[in-house]
Amino acid sequence: MEVRLEKDGPAIDSPTQTLDSFAADMKDRQADWRRRVTDDPAVFPKVQAEILQQYQQGADLLTAAVLADATSHPRMQEHVQHVRQNAVLPLKAPERRPLKIRLAGGLVICLMTFYCAPRPRRQNENDQCQRVGLYPELAALGVRHGSCPALQSLVARTVALCPSIEAARKELRRQGVVLDKKTVRRIAEQLGTEFLAWRRRELLAWRMGLTPAGDELAGKRVAVQIDGGRIRLRENKKRSAKRKKGQRVRFKTPWREPKALILFTFDERGKMEKKCQPLIDGTLQGPDHLAEMVAWHLHRLGAAKAETVVFLSDGATWIWNRLDWIIGRAGLERSKTVGVLDWCHAVEHINKALRSLKLKADKRRKEFVQMRTWLKQSR
Repeated sequence: MEVRLEKDGPAIDSPTQTLDSFAADMKDRQADWRRRVTDDPAVFPKVQAEILQQYQQGADLLTAAVLADATSHPRMQEHVQHVRQNAVLPLKAPERRPLKIRLAGGLVICLMTFYCAPRPRRQNENDQCQRVGLYPELAALGVRHGSCPALQSLVARTVALCPSIEAARKELRRQGVVLDKKTVRRIAEQLGTEFLAWRRRELLAWRMGLTPAGDELAGKRVAVQIDGGRIRLRENKKRSAKRKKGQRVRFKTPWREPKALILFTFDERGKMEKKCQPLIDGTLQGPDHLAEMVAWHLHRLGAAKAETVVFLSDGATWIWNRLDWIIGRAGLERSKTVGVLDWCHAVEHINKALRSLKLKADKRRKEFVQMRTWLKQSR
């Protein structure tokens, strides 16, 4: 694989030469940065941003150099050959093609890499799907859709954490990654589609009994929170015959309830362990599908070997009526499972019970505060 910074430019240097060139450039720049901060301390935030940007660009240059050096190694061809042999569709012989990819810092590099086009369909084949080719070198490296894995992860996480695509784009710009709104949306949606395909494939393998039980949760205290949420979906309305040319398609945004789960470990005091990242998943396919996902996650993470498994939720019957099935399907011991009503709904039941006694307002509130305190203290 040939790597260049420009289409007709020279090939990128080796990693050692790239580091030496970057070090020399930083040596020249540091004197200017020091002078500017000394003359005017107020420019320090701007200088700091420039330093971060320069080192981010240097990281991309080193990444490109490592990529060029690694792909020229003979062992790389073994990985490429393995990817070609395990392709879903039959492929033609590889041919060299130019391509651009974007690295984690936003640097776009030009590649000359191999591309394997799909073989044409036979006369007796009835394949309705559109066939696409394969870049075996990029597939071996995890590069998809013109973006490196680190950039895909950064964009997808930022989109998930931000309230909108525009907000995610601005946050990425603050980090030195300049992308337009369409690119941000495309990367996030493509990665989400690939994850859903992976989850569907793993669920099918689990149904067939092909997924071995893990041991990640062995000996730990595990909590599983199940609940419903609220989300708006965009649904296009039916096209009207009276719609004028160029007029936008009308849409509605109805509320839907996604079924969500959070799986985490906790300590002897009941506090979430910060060293273990919680698992968050959800679905819009209904409570049965969520129950299956909960059982699958518990099985593949080895919850059957856990010290205890606690199911936390509100009083919804669609949750509690499926816990027995989840426990049996995940292979959990019933003696090690506990069902807990969450704090807010338990307090709500106390309040309703006191109201039914028709006490005076002051006494009812006094009793409510006392019982709420007892509940908080596990009494």
